Amino acid sequence: MYVSVIMKQLIFMLFLLYLLPNYAQGPIDGYLKGKGNLDVAIGMNFSRANEYYGVNNQSFDIPYSVEMLSVFAQYGITDKIDGVFSLPFIFGKEEKKFQDLGLHLKYKPIEFNFSNGANWSQLISAGFSFPASDYRPDVTGALGQRAKRIPLRFISQLKFENGLFFNFTGAYHFRLDEISQETAAMVLEENPDFNLRPPANHYSIVGRVGLATSKHFIEVFTEYQKTLGGVDYEEGVVKPSQLYGVDFLKVGGTYYFGMDENGIAVNASYIPALRRNIGNIFSVGISFIIKHYSKK
Repeated sequence: MYVSVIMKQLIFMLFLLYLLPNYAQGPIDGYLKGKGNLDVAIGMNFSRANEYYGVNNQSFDIPYSVEMLSVFAQYGITDKIDGVFSLPFIFGKEEKKFQDLGLHLKYKPIEFNFSNGANWSQLISAGFSFPASDYRPDVTGALGQRAKRIPLRFISQLKFENGLFFNFTGAYHFRLDEISQETAAMVLEENPDFNLRPPANHYSIVGRVGLATSKHFIEVFTEYQKTLGGVDYEEGVVKPSQLYGVDFLKVGGTYYFGMDENGIAVNASYIPALRRNIGNIFSVGISFIIKHYSKK
């Protein structure tokens, strides 16, 4: 019974490890706000899954659902540098608390304008995420084991005068967190032969195509994530959730409609294949966006 409870908690944490980087953090896209301009988005996301995929691609009947509120802001520090802020709030059964705060910088060092009106730009982004409250990592609804990460992104975008754009983003995530002595003791008590190790880094590749106009924004995307190592879920075997390697292929889309100073966005995504230590998650979300423009 004790092992069963622990495993259910670890599985839920793995789902949250997937959700927070992809929804709460907000998009690190190919657009900058411009000096003094600010976007603030408040969103609600609903996610469901009825299967979980673990060791050797085995599927397990582990249903899952979660609701998450997120706050996202992007501010134009200069015309070429934006600051990005994100903070999620998880509605768990045992705790309802803020989770990991994300702070990022986005910089556009290269931009080229073509004679036909098209524009190509290259951006880079770096950030840091860390716990924003004293949430407990060992209860249902927690983000995970209070992880600390440094994500680096390289964004290449081609856009045309009519608003059509193509975006390619590559990211590498460095893990800085360590397994706590309490977690290590718990795991070794149940699984004495387990080989403790540092959490594995992972990378992701995202391709986007869409249309951006003054009032409308629509895009479809495909994302692939791969963990460089890590361990796999096995039924009845206790392992630290920090060490799970999470791989997936995700498809989705976003639609935004807005006026000069506010707007609304809806999004949806699904994980259809290449699932490792993750479920067949379907998610839908809605966000309200408030824009503030600097008076120049």
